[in-house]
Amino acid sequence: LAAEVASIDVDGGAARGVTTRDGRRFEADLVVSNAGIKKTVEMAGDGAFPSEYLARARSLEESFSFITVKYGLSRSAVELKAPCYFNVPNMEPETMFDYIERGGVPDDPFLFVPWPTEWDSRMAPLGKQLVIMGVPGPSLVTDESVEHCGRILDRAEERLFELFPAIEKNTEWKMRTHIAHTAAITGKPTGECIGLAQSVGQAGVHKPSAVTPVEGLYLVGCDAGSRGVGTEQAAGSALYLAGLIG
Repeated sequence: LAAEVASIDVDGGAARGVTTRDGRRFEADLVVSNAGIKKTVEMAGDGAFPSEYLARARSLEESFSFITVKYGLSRSAVELKAPCYFNVPNMEPETMFDYIERGGVPDDPFLFVPWPTEWDSRMAPLGKQLVIMGVPGPSLVTDESVEHCGRILDRAEERLFELFPAIEKNTEWKMRTHIAHTAAITGKPTGECIGLAQSVGQAGVHKPSAVTPVEGLYLVGCDAGSRGVGTEQAAGSALYLAGLIG
């Protein structure tokens, strides 16, 4: 409907519809929110939820982001034994991403580099190669964090070109995508793609339920109702919720 939801209307302990930014109100028998648990609570209002639920929602930590550079290569310049490459720095996993909260740049960044044309050569013109490089970055979108993303991507590109010089030499075009782009699509103040961090205490059986304490208000997406890793959690959540309310 090209309308951003401003609030979820709750009356008598039940969801009654939504109100959009332009002032329109849509009544409904139930409301399904894909905005994430924190944003959903905010839109419905603290008074709609028990204090225990509010405390739990506020205690949940959101994921870091994965910011990317996509490269279109003028030829099939790199031969790979697998369609995805990881650069994993030789350091403790508990401290590997400390640079994000410090506002710094990693000396040896963790890189996740899929090569889509190694899966399907038709994803680029014949004889050319498509590369996507991802690196962990901050999540909350501010002027400072967007600038931080730029510095992280600068170092990530340097490291990628050290590992694969042929990428830099054969790049026809490239495109950066970071947290501001993701947030502009989702309408959230964060630029991660999987909502809550997949960490001990808030994953698997500890992930929030798709059913909220507000009658007729449901959560769908990576934050609730599914297990696994990555964005496939969102698909699993949608299939589960469709069966639940269908």
